[in-house]
Amino acid sequence: MSLWSKLLYKDKVIIAVAEFSKGASRKEPDDRSVTQKILTELHNLATKNPSLVVVELGQVVLDGDTAQRIGKEKAATAVIWGTYTPSPTHVLVTPHFEVISPIINI
Repeated sequence: MSLWSKLLYKDKVIIAVAEFSKGASRKEPDDRSVTQKILTELHNLATKNPSLVVVELGQVVLDGDTAQRIGKEKAATAVIWGTYTPSPTHVLVTPHFEVISPIINI
């Protein structure tokens, strides 16, 4: 993240959202519907709370170490990543929340 971006987002809560993958070993998303639903809900929340910034990572994250590394690169407060398993009647979503930096002054 550039110095300009760091200054611009200094007092913001930055939530980075990775693409959710179908299964724990997939490096590419099969279907963006789970990720898109999460992003839509977060964007709706961000419109009501100007201190919240939602960043789409555009890539699958398969483990916490990778989420931590990417979150630090993006100066994120937290990274949301995970997997999903569809069935004929529902979708099991397994989200993970990696806190990168503590929230101060909220």
